[in-house]
Amino acid sequence: MTVIDGATDTVKATFSIGSEARAIAFDSNGKFVYVAARNINQLAVVDASNNTVVQYIPVGRRPHGVVFNPANGRIYVTNRNDGTVSVIDSSTRSVVATVPVGGFPRFLDLNRRTDLLYVPNATDASVSVIQDEE
Repeated sequence: MTVIDGATDTVKATFSIGSEARAIAFDSNGKFVYVAARNINQLAVVDASNNTVVQYIPVGRRPHGVVFNPANGRIYVTNRNDGTVSVIDSSTRSVVATVPVGGFPRFLDLNRRTDLLYVPNATDASVSVIQDEE
């Protein structure tokens, strides 16, 4: 991964997460970056202050999209080959639920007004809507 200073357009850091990175999300404080590490089926947790991986969280097969919900501190990861979304508690950094969705979910987005998560499913031309009760 490469960190670029947006003010100067210069490279600040380059580091490896040990896998093919697919998507990233920041926590609400900007302290941690969550990176879908596709080839190792894990979510990399990166400390943004020093650009080091501090933990890997196992998720489903071929993680792709990542969203952080500041309202409940949860991280959502689409698992493309499993047709699921992993729900991760950012304070414990553990998977608290795995939600089945449609076929081949890759991306996802959160409506911050309603806390509804929208997951388009590529192979069955559907959209799954997830309401996290936490």
